[in-house]
Formats: sequence, C-alpha cells, structure tokens
Amino acid sequence: MKKNKLRLISLFTFILMFLLVKSFYAQQNKLPSVNLKTPDGKSIDSRTISGNGKPLLMVFWKTTEPRSCENLKSLHEVFKDSLMPKNIKMVAICVDETGSSSHIKPYLAGQAIDIDVYIDTNGDFRRAMGVSAPYTIIFDHKMSVFCQHRGYCTGNQELVCQEINKCLDLLPKEIR
Repeated sequence: MKKNKLRLISLFTFILMFLLVKSFYAQQNKLPSVNLKTPDGKSIDSRTISGNGKPLLMVFWKTTEPRSCENLKSLHEVFKDSLMPKNIKMVAICVDETGSSSHIKPYLAGQAIDIDVYIDTNGDFRRAMGVSAPYTIIFDHKMSVFCQHRGYCTGNQELVCQEINKCLDLLPKEIR
C-alpha cells in the first residue's frame, strides 16, 4: 500500500514539475514587453508585434555595421522573393544605441526596405531577448520562438530560405 502511495506521489510531483517547466519555457519564448520606436518616432510596446496569425521573421541589425546592413538587405530580398508570397511577415529591429535615430528612415528608403522597422533605442529589447546584431528569429503563428540564427546570412540567401522553409514545414498546414 505504501509503495503505491509513494509511486502516486512521485508521479504527481513529476507531472507538476513538467508542467511548471513547460509553462516557464513557454513564457520565455514570448516577446517581452519593452518600449520601441518607429522610424517616425512613435512609441510601441514590443508585445504588439505580431505575424497576425502567421509566422514572423524578425531581424536584429545595426546601421553602424555594414555587414549587418548587408544581412538585412539579403534577408529582405529573400523575404520579398520567397517568403512574402507564403504570408510570412518580416520586421527589423534596429539596435543602434547612438541616441539619434534620424538616419534610419532615410537609410531604409534608400535601400527600398519596405517592412515594419522598430528601433530599440537603449537596447532593452535586445537584452530582454538575449540577442545581439545580427540575429534572426522565426516566430510561429502563436508568436513563440520557432527557430533562431545568430550571425550573418549574407551570401547564403538560398540556404537561409531553405532553413526557413524547413521550419515552416513543421507548422500545421492551415498556417503555412
């Protein structure tokens, strides 16, 4: 009788621990609530960033690093050519901490980058996400982290697209 009771308590404890760990992990994979700016100077809460029920491609970049800018342009090309037709949304997070963001809007216009861009003026969002530029994250349709890549993707656009498509293949068909 004692063995059965002990097994039941052990099983209950295991299930409870599993659920707590799963809940903690799920919370860590969601966007933190941090104040960001648009290139027009409007403030937004980072939690409002969404793929509108579809996967979201988020790219962290810096205007002060030419390779980081090239990375953003390369991923934007992949997005326009291959991912936009699949209803993937792309946003860019500029992590310049120079105190001025007046150069960002003209840069985007000059490069014909026509996606939502947000500016992390003091690095709070970058730190909360635990990333540094360049960094690419794919969120699933529920805005949970699905795939991540640290570093530059320039020159490997096809490989990046293949990796993104592999991630998308794991999503339910009605969401792809």
